[in-house]
Amino acid sequence: MEKIAGPATTSETRLLKQLQAGDSAAIEQWVREHHLMLVRVAAAIVGDRYAEEVAQDAWISAMAALANFEGRSTLKTWLVQITANAARSRARRENRYVALDVVDDQDSQSPIFDKRGHWQLDRIQWHAETPEDLLNAQEMAEQLQQALDTLPDNQRAVITLIDIEGMDKTEVCNILTLSASNLRVLLHRARSRLYQAINDYQESL
Repeated sequence: MEKIAGPATTSETRLLKQLQAGDSAAIEQWVREHHLMLVRVAAAIVGDRYAEEVAQDAWISAMAALANFEGRSTLKTWLVQITANAARSRARRENRYVALDVVDDQDSQSPIFDKRGHWQLDRIQWHAETPEDLLNAQEMAEQLQQALDTLPDNQRAVITLIDIEGMDKTEVCNILTLSASNLRVLLHRARSRLYQAINDYQESL
């Protein structure tokens, strides 16, 4: 079932018409722009081993369902929903499914973040001019990727969709079938792990 995620933009309405008409150039561009995102979403749920295959299956499902897409969600949200469903199905087949909503709230409060998830402490001494400069450095990117790869599936799924793909928290709750409180805890834990990875990297310089 499609989840409501706000009205489609004019450009998306135009794209949808092109896709439904079978415009090969539009389809190729659409896949090129979003394939990596689908692989990331799949990996966050089922793991890297099956992510590419799940993403390919999601594209097949999306193409088959395009004619019936009514625009009650954005195309991006729709694609992510299809991918998440495919990833969960594959995880069950591989006997590695872990319910994403299994979480306790024992460490949901921390001096690192405020209730909105923003940094509260200025503990990181950046060695570059801005955080963006540092995050673009190859070594820092590798450190963060390693930290991301070691996160539990539910934490990695949440931070991938919110902080990497920039999706709305309500959308992510719907896609991953999480309560708002569980999402908040999972996001906090994931961000804390990445924060620690950044801090460790800085201390090693």
